[in-house]
Amino acid sequence: TLAHVFDEGKRHINLELVERGLAMANIYPPNLKFVESLVAAQQRAKQAGLGIWGMPEYTPQDFSLLTTDDYKGWRRLQGRVRAIKQTRKYSYLQFSDTVAVQIANEWLNLFPELDNYVGKRVEVRGWANRSREHLSIRARHPADINVLN
Repeated sequence: TLAHVFDEGKRHINLELVERGLAMANIYPPNLKFVESLVAAQQRAKQAGLGIWGMPEYTPQDFSLLTTDDYKGWRRLQGRVRAIKQTRKYSYLQFSDTVAVQIANEWLNLFPELDNYVGKRVEVRGWANRSREHLSIRARHPADINVLN
């Protein structure tokens, strides 16, 4: 169950945790309430290196380190988007032939034009998935992808 939690003083506990770097903003469309404040708080915590953002195990890794033998778990990956691939249900920002960022086509309206990512170095965060020999990290919201250059 995902929920926005408030204390008796109407303080947004989720926001407080993200601001302190004790949690990250996980956006699950269509629930976009509070998204702007959560993403802004996360960006501030990340820039300040607070909490998880200052821990070595949360340092972004190059996408090439993600392998079919070692892919499970939450990851922060960096790489250059080489191409866009689209299927009936998903669109992919391809780092390579086997590693990509997966975006559900039903939520593409939340993202900038995917062609804008091609050739750019990006950081993506999320849970790694495997389908045969292909690995992907699902991005549900643009806040899951940061353009680095």
